Amino acid sequence: MRLQFLILCSLAFAHGADALTIDDYHIGPSDLLEISVFQVPELSRTVRVNARGALSLPLIGEIRAGGLTGQQLETLIAQKLQENYLQNPQVSVFIKEFVSQRVTVSGSVNKAGVFPISGKTTLMQAIAMAGGLEKFADENDIKIFRERNGTREV
Repeated sequence: MRLQFLILCSLAFAHGADALTIDDYHIGPSDLLEISVFQVPELSRTVRVNARGALSLPLIGEIRAGGLTGQQLETLIAQKLQENYLQNPQVSVFIKEFVSQRVTVSGSVNKAGVFPISGKTTLMQAIAMAGGLEKFADENDIKIFRERNGTREV
């Protein structure tokens, strides 16, 4: 009897030709961001996105980061700073922790469940989070499902 297990992920695993890049990742609640403003160290800081998807920065106050990519957030912060404070600000956003992303591991694993992932996660790491494969699991019959734009891809 062959048993299989399934992995459902909302963020691509670290390998694969069509893996998501950091530019594809959409910021979510509890993500930890490192924001730098070139030559203005007073405005650079590490911040965590709140439950509403917002964060607060000096001079510009609260802004909505949830749902944006890192590049989109860079542009938004630069626009806000340029409105009243700086000429041509150069902003960079580095996503230090991908806390809002989860992976679901089910099927022939020792501890099926939903696990938080931080940063790039390999298939082996996801299996390890689920306590490894059961004794009779078929390691050659693994299915990875990815949800993109509301549709599920195998």
